[in-house]
Amino acid sequence: MKKNFNKDYLFDKKKWDACSEFPLHLDLELNTSCNLACLMCPREKDSSEDMPLNVAKKIIKYCSENGTLTIKPFWRGEGTLYPHIEEILKYAKDCGLQVMINSNGSFKHGLSCAKYIDWLSISVDKYHGNVNKEMFKKVKELKKMTYVEIQTCDKDNKEIAEFCFNNKIKLNHNPIVKRNIKNEYEYISYENNEIKQCTHPFWRILIGSDLYARYCCIRWDDSARLSKIDINNLDCIKEIWNNNTYYNIRKQHLDKKIIEKDCINCKHCHVV
Repeated sequence: MKKNFNKDYLFDKKKWDACSEFPLHLDLELNTSCNLACLMCPREKDSSEDMPLNVAKKIIKYCSENGTLTIKPFWRGEGTLYPHIEEILKYAKDCGLQVMINSNGSFKHGLSCAKYIDWLSISVDKYHGNVNKEMFKKVKELKKMTYVEIQTCDKDNKEIAEFCFNNKIKLNHNPIVKRNIKNEYEYISYENNEIKQCTHPFWRILIGSDLYARYCCIRWDDSARLSKIDINNLDCIKEIWNNNTYYNIRKQHLDKKIIEKDCINCKHCHVV
């Protein structure tokens, strides 16, 4: 299927000089559990926390009514393990949102939820241990229901490259980065030394399963954590979006005078 996303802020590397009135995109962490333990993932291996379904729905409804256009119901865990994944994806679509998901391809609860996904990126490489006929068959089935891309850390894997070429699937190569929970990088692939403007704080907000809002989806520790969402007063999301921390982060990127340690080290600008 063709990608039907028409939201340029997701894929266009344009620069922003002001933030949107309300987050255009919501990263919502439905669960922290994962069935893999990949080298490049700093996720705490014993982490297992699900966001209650009614809480997730309430946040989605509020955000959709206040200007959010897209949602990625995923962060540190494998989203397709969430027990109510199909119901929550359908609910997001019913609220008028376009849905994105990054996945290791597990789909524990079946592939039918894919019909509610607009953009799906599946990690396939030796680090995920899923370069096999079963995964390729699954990707073909998913491609019938939604737009699918593959991302891989196996830059020279001919089997993955040939599969994507033969099935007209976009293939993205990611540098292998070993990273721990404190955001300490053992290896980072630098394209150049230029400080780039990270666009995420201008249009994107993340709400974790712990209900804390964050301004960065790359920093997995608490260094990007903001206030906790009050589920009984969701107008607090507007207050967080316009608070001093968000303002200062945006200003640092606008002025290219970044003082945040993790922002200086990060080369993940424009990652979706």
